[in-house]
Amino acid sequence: MASTNLNIDLTFSKALCAWLSLLTLGSLIVIGQLTIGPVFKILICSIILAYGAYIFRRDIQRDLDNSWLHIQTIKNNEWLLVNRSGKYFAANLRRDSFISSQLIILRFNLASNNKQTSIALARDALTAELWRRLNIYLRWPEPTSGMR
Repeated sequence: MASTNLNIDLTFSKALCAWLSLLTLGSLIVIGQLTIGPVFKILICSIILAYGAYIFRRDIQRDLDNSWLHIQTIKNNEWLLVNRSGKYFAANLRRDSFISSQLIILRFNLASNNKQTSIALARDALTAELWRRLNIYLRWPEPTSGMR
């Protein structure tokens, strides 16, 4: 089987923006229903809104230095991640990545510092062909050479 090389430029996604908006709104509604003092409600809502704004800038607009802009496969289960500041990170894809028909959440272990990171990809952020190839690559990885 020929090696499959995926190069993915991460772009703005209206679907991820909608999901983040719904999650933030739902969180604010739940906080509003709690029986705690109004000062605590305002404090918790402020924290939720600030974190939502940070996630929006990092993962949807991708304009922060630690935003991932490009990912590509190196070989089976090994990826290269590039952030906005131009740094390259070797990473291993974790087995607990999530795949559905509309959303893929790739979970990585960064090789350089043993940290974990996640990248959410919505179907509208990729071409149909790239979405299909990524799904196939994730669901049926290429066999590794040698027997274990």
